[in-house]
Order: sequence, then structure tokens, then C-alpha cells
Amino acid sequence: MREITKTISAPVDGKSLDFRLTKLDAFSGAVLLRMLSGMRKDPGDDSVMGFITSLSEADLRSLMTVCLQHCEVLLPAGWMPVMTRGEWTYPELEHAPAA
Repeated sequence: MREITKTISAPVDGKSLDFRLTKLDAFSGAVLLRMLSGMRKDPGDDSVMGFITSLSEADLRSLMTVCLQHCEVLLPAGWMPVMTRGEWTYPELEHAPAA
């Protein structure tokens, strides 16, 4: 069976939480690939920070929204989406940019 998810742990508000990341579907991946192709200001800078700083605010928001819609957090009641249809469903991350 093909693996389409990966579970990682990350600190949020001083405690470690488990997050499940799901691979992008073909449509989401194609949209991101089209949006991100050729957007780097410095072609020699392959760092993540260099890439992120090269994005406009609108493109960064779009990138983060697509990615966060493929992420769930493990709560006592089970897995919960972090974002759905561009809206936060796990508001604890909304104001925690370092998480």
C-alpha cells in the first residue's frame, strides 16, 4: 500500500503535538508547481528562507493555505484538520507563526 501521510511532532504553546501531513493531490500539486515555478529572486539561493522571502504576500498566503489544508493535528478526540476551505479549524495555530 502506498504511503500518503507522514506524522511529525512539533511544539505548540510549549507542548509537543502530533501532526499528520498528507501528500498533495494532483490538482493541488499542479497549482503550486505552476505558481512557484520561476519565482525565486536569487536563482543561486536554494534555501527555504530564500524561497519564502521571494514570494509575494498573496503567493505566500496561497502556498500556506494549500499546505495547511493537507495537515491535521492529533487531539484527544482524534485527528482534526488544521484548515478547511481557507479557514482555520484549529485556531491555536492561527497566531503561532513559529509552530
